[in-house]
Amino acid sequence: THQALADLAAAGRLRRHFTLNIDRLQGRPRCEVWSKEASPRGRTVEMHGNIQEVLCPRCTLVQGMDRAKAAAFGAGQDVLCP
Repeated sequence: THQALADLAAAGRLRRHFTLNIDRLQGRPRCEVWSKEASPRGRTVEMHGNIQEVLCPRCTLVQGMDRAKAAAFGAGQDVLCP
């Protein structure tokens, strides 16, 4: 469970955690999500990203999710850089 992972992290026993979840619950309360730039010491690696961010397929720019981007995804369109 998410709490068990957080407990392992708090005890210093979690080396790396790979997740297919997109809900970001594993990032709470103490399992820091890995990011090459922002959080290289994070233990949790999101294999498929998450539902709070959008990645441009051309340049890999990460943007926050909003209604317009969600509508584009719903219509089967790529969300590209502004």
